[in-house]
Parts: sequence; structure tokens; C-alpha cells
Amino acid sequence: MSQTVQTQNLDIKNLTEDAHSLGPDHAKVWVFPLTDALDEVGQEKLFASLSPFIQDWQAHKVAVHGRLCLLGSKFLLIAADEDVTKVSGCSTDAMFRAVMSAAENAGTKVCDPSVIHYLSPSAEHAVQSVSRSRFKEIFASGELSGESLVFDPTVATVSQIANGEMLKPLKTSWHGRLVKIS
Repeated sequence: MSQTVQTQNLDIKNLTEDAHSLGPDHAKVWVFPLTDALDEVGQEKLFASLSPFIQDWQAHKVAVHGRLCLLGSKFLLIAADEDVTKVSGCSTDAMFRAVMSAAENAGTKVCDPSVIHYLSPSAEHAVQSVSRSRFKEIFASGELSGESLVFDPTVATVSQIANGEMLKPLKTSWHGRLVKIS
């Protein structure tokens, strides 16, 4: 049984307020940072590629109630209400394959998990993505401080996003330990 897929773009500035458009607080979330910010054409290609999968997504022949959105043209978020259907390993693997294929169709890739994403204080708050070693260098140079905002793509639920756990000050994130903020 297919479902209607809701797709949308979320604004980074309104992330905590808009998080509930992904589903209820308990909904499971997967965050896929993309190597490139998508323009309008890339976004349309991404949604066109992924929407059929989300619409027909199943776990053990039961429909998964999933949603997808793009945050700041750079982060693909997929959510599933597991109170309705638990997402199994096979259905998660299928989702990952669909995401990789859709990203490629849109002209980008999913970032390596070791890449760090932050809002640049010097580039009108553009999302920057750098290696861990480069992040340490940027912090050491003074360009970033404990108040700089970093993204944590390991959030697992809508409530974590709504509570500000996806985008938070460096000093309160695991990234702070990386650069040894005391």
C-alpha cells in the first residue's frame, strides 16, 4: 500500500520549530549530509528519485510511514514513525541504497561520516564541511569559538532535532572534545 510522500525544504534558522514536520517526537530520523548544497534542479531530482521509494517503503511487507526533507540544501533527513511500523535491517539497507542512488541522480554524494559540518561565521552562515584535521586547524586559528554552531548528524529522533541537538554550540557538542574545549 503506497502513501502520499511529503517533501519539503527546512530552513536552518527555523530548524527546531520545523522539526515536527518530519513526524511525531518519537519518529526515528536518519541524517545524510551531502557533499554539495543542491540547487533547485538538484533538489527536484533528489525528491523525484526518493519519493517513490518513501511512498512504497516497507518493512516485512508492512508500509513504513516515512517522510523526507532537505535542510539548508545540504542535509537530507528521512524519518519513520516506528510506532506504526518498526523499520527492519533490510528496510534500512534498502533506504540507504535508495538515498545513495538519489544523491547520485541529483549530482552529489552522501558525505563520509568523518566529515564535520558547521555554520561559517565568516561566510554569511553558510554550511561548511571539512575533515576533522581541518576542523581542528580552523578552530586553532581562532575562526571558530565555543559558540560556533556545529551540526550533529547522529541525532536519532524528531524530538532531538526539535530540542536543538542537531545544531548546537561547539562547546556543548561532541565536537568540543575533538578540539579540547574545557
